[in-house]
Amino acid sequence: MIKDEYIEEAKDSVTIVTLFKDLYPDSKLQKCGSRYRCRCVFHADTNPSLYLEPVTNLAHCFGCNKTFDVIGLVRERMNFSFPQAVEYLLKTYGRVGDLQDIYEKVSDEDTKTEKIKESQLAVMQFVQEFYTKEYASDSIYAKTCRDYAEKRLDNPDGRWDSERVLTFGFGYAPASGHALVDWACRKGLKLDMLVDVGVASYYVDSKGRKRYCDLFKDRLTIPQRNRWGQVIAYTARRLSDIDSCEAKYMNSKCSDGNLIYKKDRTIFGIDVAGRYARQEKVLFLMEGAPDVIGLYTLGVYNAVASNGGSWSPYQLEKLKLFTDKICFVPDSDVEMVEVDGAEVRRGESFVFRSAAIALSLGFKITVKEIPGKQGVKNDVDSYFKTRELWLNTEEEDF
Repeated sequence: MIKDEYIEEAKDSVTIVTLFKDLYPDSKLQKCGSRYRCRCVFHADTNPSLYLEPVTNLAHCFGCNKTFDVIGLVRERMNFSFPQAVEYLLKTYGRVGDLQDIYEKVSDEDTKTEKIKESQLAVMQFVQEFYTKEYASDSIYAKTCRDYAEKRLDNPDGRWDSERVLTFGFGYAPASGHALVDWACRKGLKLDMLVDVGVASYYVDSKGRKRYCDLFKDRLTIPQRNRWGQVIAYTARRLSDIDSCEAKYMNSKCSDGNLIYKKDRTIFGIDVAGRYARQEKVLFLMEGAPDVIGLYTLGVYNAVASNGGSWSPYQLEKLKLFTDKICFVPDSDVEMVEVDGAEVRRGESFVFRSAAIALSLGFKITVKEIPGKQGVKNDVDSYFKTRELWLNTEEEDF
């Protein structure tokens, strides 16, 4: 198994645009805003539907719904395994001269675990394909989802810049409660695998048979990715009252069988923010995924979020790989909660609960506070509408 630091080196060794030009020299790239596009090289494409995103360092085709980072692109082009692709990038673009030390010894049990992880990641690729196809479909429900998510000239009330929505790979989970399960059956996927990766559940009927159903119903799906850009889970936003008994936001389920996603080990946005944190020497810590997406729209890419506000020691230790300075950006909340015998706003508790751990790990800590009005709640996504406002809001030492 390749050591993480060498995978990091391979991932950051070249931009997706440069790599694509080298691997597909006959393809003609066109500049399109901050992105590049061309006819897809993975399927018969008549119109440019493959987009290269320098910010996220990803390539995505809206025709065949394939998404690749630099490692995935090499694997697809060269028919390489993951280790072979990493070695290729290190040899071709990296600063690592001697590759003899890139592998670490693993036990037979570790090898078995890695194979299960690979299988689960492959299942998540299928799931992501399903959600993105549903998002782009002609159904009235998918249109409602797009209108909620995308701010366009014909839809100024959308929540996020449409280009960023497409970059992130937003999807739609249909309201039926079994659309994903039915699709997986047609694809020949094992339904227990959907349960293991946290996007489906089941119950046992009176005859002792398993009955499977989708976890997300009528929700906008926001993919959560690991450091290598692979989808490992979802944050899903409720769009109607179908799931009114459930929270506005739901995350994929964690279970003993889920080897690719643990809530207290996942960092939303780390696949992009890690690279920018090294350049900017700071990471901004948000309460939720929508806040990170909102900052991307402003050109702030070194932002991450935990799943639920508080940060675990494991997550903070991972952040230390990229920088030793973090800045908490809490919501300005109305609700008060008790922390160590004192009443503080809920957003402030997000800082207090994590700062002690961060200090013990040697982080330099600052806080960027949203000015609050009595009785009014503001979060990062709704308050910071311009880059100027973000830059002019001061950071204070913790």
